[in-house]
Amino acid sequence: MVPRFLQRLSHSPAAQATIVYAIVASLWIVLSDEVVAWMFDDDSFLFHRAQTIKGLVFVALMGGLIFFVVDRAHRLRERNRQVEAMLVVSRKLEVVGSFAATMAHDMANVMTLLEMLTDMIKREHEAGRPVDPEHFNSIDRAVDRAQTLVRQLSSFLRKSPEDLKAIDVAKVIAESEDLLRQAASKKVKFETKVQEGLSAIRLPDGGLEQVLLNLVINARHAMENQPAPRRLRIVAERVRLKRHHSIFRPEPTSGDFVRLRVEDTGHGIPESEITKIFDPFYTTKSGDQGTGLGLASVMETFRRHDGWVEVRSSVNRGTIFDLYAPALK
Repeated sequence: MVPRFLQRLSHSPAAQATIVYAIVASLWIVLSDEVVAWMFDDDSFLFHRAQTIKGLVFVALMGGLIFFVVDRAHRLRERNRQVEAMLVVSRKLEVVGSFAATMAHDMANVMTLLEMLTDMIKREHEAGRPVDPEHFNSIDRAVDRAQTLVRQLSSFLRKSPEDLKAIDVAKVIAESEDLLRQAASKKVKFETKVQEGLSAIRLPDGGLEQVLLNLVINARHAMENQPAPRRLRIVAERVRLKRHHSIFRPEPTSGDFVRLRVEDTGHGIPESEITKIFDPFYTTKSGDQGTGLGLASVMETFRRHDGWVEVRSSVNRGTIFDLYAPALK
């Protein structure tokens, strides 16, 4: 059985180089002494001169070797520094690209809603029916959301600090309910339930509306081919957690949180894909229906502000998304 320290030496380049140097230096000293003694044993003057020359040769060889090794190490460090600098640039570009793609995805959702609302207004007008004023309110909110997305992208590119606000969850859900109902489609039974006196949470302006819009649109797609009745439910409540464990937040968590639950009766998510659905650009939809950025955007919005997202699902029975954010006192 090989001792542990020898195993470590066998995997250490520095230790291997040191051993080689010690062996070579020892052989040089021993063998060169033997050669000098054999050649100049009868002449003490030449013997001492040969010993001096032998030492100088050894110093020159070792000096050249050390110069080569140090110069090589310096070049490698400089190259590694340049490679690391380029990796940092690549990561920054990747973040910018991913953020821009997420903004584009969210903007596309807003544009889809605007298209749906304008089509509804057009049909009501052509049918001679009075246009529901709430449609115009929904359009105003969608336009406001689009402007918020543009401001967020502009702030991100300028590296401005993120503008966080205390978000009244109950108010946001109430004001967005008609917009979310339109996004869910008329074929879906849509309902909301908000706990009375619910605490506020801290998120960017417009962030909660966009998160809910993403989840509602995902749920609508998941329920398109499902038999009736199709139900979509949003529940908001305050919960107290004590050493809460989750695969989506490995460390135990305790405290007071606001939990937003979005529950649908869609086709569900296979267990093997549960952890993949939050990967950017991962999607099970066809290319013209999904970009794979909606759930990544939802997760990132909550993760950046001390929250997280959990998901439970059963194939052909539905999916539940639980969004947790610290409750403000």
